[in-house]
Amino acid sequence: MRWGIHTIEDYHEETHGSLPEFYDKLVARAVLAEELGYESFWLTEHHFHWLGGAHANPLVALSAIAARTRKLRLGTAVTLLPYRHPLLVAEEIACLDNLSHGRVDVGIGRGFFKIEYDGLGISMAESRPRFTESLEVLRRVWTEHEVTHKGRFFQFEDVELVPKPVQKPHPPIWAAATATPESYANAGKLGFAVMIVPYIAPSVDELKQRVHLYFEAFRTAGHRHQPEVLAFFMVYVTDDTHDLRAQIADRIRAYGQVNELPERKMRGDRDPAQYAHFANLLEKMQYFNYDSLHGGNKALFGTPQHCAQVLDLWRREVGITCTTIMPSWGGLPEAIVHANMRRFAREVIPLTEAAR
Repeated sequence: MRWGIHTIEDYHEETHGSLPEFYDKLVARAVLAEELGYESFWLTEHHFHWLGGAHANPLVALSAIAARTRKLRLGTAVTLLPYRHPLLVAEEIACLDNLSHGRVDVGIGRGFFKIEYDGLGISMAESRPRFTESLEVLRRVWTEHEVTHKGRFFQFEDVELVPKPVQKPHPPIWAAATATPESYANAGKLGFAVMIVPYIAPSVDELKQRVHLYFEAFRTAGHRHQPEVLAFFMVYVTDDTHDLRAQIADRIRAYGQVNELPERKMRGDRDPAQYAHFANLLEKMQYFNYDSLHGGNKALFGTPQHCAQVLDLWRREVGITCTTIMPSWGGLPEAIVHANMRRFAREVIPLTEAAR
């Protein structure tokens, strides 16, 4: 199992301080992560709302982290490819890969918040073809000397990407998959590692079925390397479990409400041909609560022993090979965020590895 830290912050000024103060705390978490032996540090990309909006451009934040660390891998979780010109995305990732001496992992996805597409003036009905074309451009310009491309959305002739990435043929690519079955199958077909989100899944069994689509497509495509499945979990490590609900239920509810805000601001509907599995997302969010997450083994809340047991379940049933934890959510104080990181590294990881 590989281990990392995942951040999709629900920023609140009263909790985190000013944005400059929050950025200082974010970099400090990454420095602590490296000291504790975590392999990677991942930042999400979101726009026009506060679920991840505080670190809207993860490449900028990861550049600051690169300057303060030496071994920690720097992950985007994810870079939303339909939003920008792929040549600019390819350049920026290549710059960060050089700046960090080859430590970048590139998570890619389409995004599912319609207010982001609307704000950028992009039709959400174009999300999949834009994603596919942008990915093709990235892979070509990272590996070929000069590239000519004549696509539906982008056209250019004899472009040489400068600089090229340090990692060859290019930084590792991780494809995000949430509710849409096609995303799982497509990641497997392309031979990418896949990133999954347990806390928004209906159940362990249902996510197991979706990940099976990934493994099946991976094998059918004939890839020789090992498939990788990264899952990220909300975490709260404590020995005081007699009132665990009282400690975190309200914070879970608060985090869920921040998740709901961009959905409530959405005008019109997502393209039903591509986003049918996101229908009635607000209704599904009612299950984002203590009982569903803790009782459904979709989060890591409780003693180190309990957290290790949940992870073992996901390893056996779903086949995860990488775990990243979210130590900060629901306005947890920074001291608790650091305590979560320390206890998970020193107590949960050894138990999990001993159980294998």
